[in-house]
Amino acid sequence: MQKYYTTKEDKDGDYVTVNHTRYTVTEIDPARVHIPAGREADIDLYDSQAEFLESMGLSPVEGHVFPEPEPFPAVAPVVPDVVDMWKLKAVLDIVGKTAMIETVIAGIPDEDTRVATQAGWKHASTIERGHSLVQAMIAIPSLDIDEEDMDEYFLATKQYDK
Repeated sequence: MQKYYTTKEDKDGDYVTVNHTRYTVTEIDPARVHIPAGREADIDLYDSQAEFLESMGLSPVEGHVFPEPEPFPAVAPVVPDVVDMWKLKAVLDIVGKTAMIETVIAGIPDEDTRVATQAGWKHASTIERGHSLVQAMIAIPSLDIDEEDMDEYFLATKQYDK
């Protein structure tokens, strides 16, 4: 039984190439094609895909495997400049730093500094990565927090963005 064949550019399936452009060859059942009256002469039927390709001056590409595209390079996450304080506190609590931070704040000898720091710790709605409290957490050896750790804590707050 004769069938119609057509080509579509750049799809998966049985394909041919012309000038490095990949084409899919699609077989079409003539019973499913509506040919307007008077246009029958414009339509060619073929006994096989090979006959269609030959008439088009094409040849099938056998065994050709297109290489996998290069993966996109990993993009380093951007540490937020400001995060919600409750989110940072949640992360610090999860990693077991909250009790030590509160102990350090309670041990600040200057009363004005201690009261201001406690108020900031308890009531701030947001905190900047460069804030003095954040820098103090990094500077206090007993907290065992370095710059990279703090960056990770700030990044970890994104898990609560929803």
